[in-house]
Amino acid sequence: MISVSYEGWMKAFFLFLLIPWLVYAQPPWEPLKAKVIQADLTAGRGEQKRLAKEALKMAEDCLAKNVGEIGCLYYRAQALGLSNKSFFRYAGRLRQMFADWEAVSKADPSFDYGGPYRMLAEVYMELPKHFGPKDLRQDLNKSIKLLKKAIKFSDYPTNWFDLAEAYAMLDQREASQKAMEKAKSVVSQWRTHPYYLTWQGKK
Repeated sequence: MISVSYEGWMKAFFLFLLIPWLVYAQPPWEPLKAKVIQADLTAGRGEQKRLAKEALKMAEDCLAKNVGEIGCLYYRAQALGLSNKSFFRYAGRLRQMFADWEAVSKADPSFDYGGPYRMLAEVYMELPKHFGPKDLRQDLNKSIKLLKKAIKFSDYPTNWFDLAEAYAMLDQREASQKAMEKAKSVVSQWRTHPYYLTWQGKK
């Protein structure tokens, strides 16, 4: 008969209690994600900027406690972009945003439904055409390549909506229409997603 000490039983008991917590514990970046989404969906620019700055502080805290955690990097980059949308004022932050998303793309390109590729693509769509450093200018062809990479991981509606927009900006109407039709066809699969109503508004 195997004899187990009281101390051994207690260790086993606490391990039994801990296992569900380890399995179901929230990722350390989950509150940060919620704050970024809240900022992104806020219409008023002043309130959006305030929330984005809160998210940015949360991101720095997240990274201080979880060095290199891809979720902290991913949402820090988003918070940076949302906290100041003026190119002249946030140009210096763009390379940090790119570095964060590129790091995530190398570690887990499927994160947030191909998110690192989608985010990079969106920035390349929004950058100015004719001024600023050459590596920080609008590049729609690069955006399309990045979005196609994102789509390989997921039919996430924004991947398709962004692709439709990029093609439209290049005046490639047929390709834009096909991407838009695909986007609309998959929206109904995402009814519980925070951006569902936003996607519905595009239909």
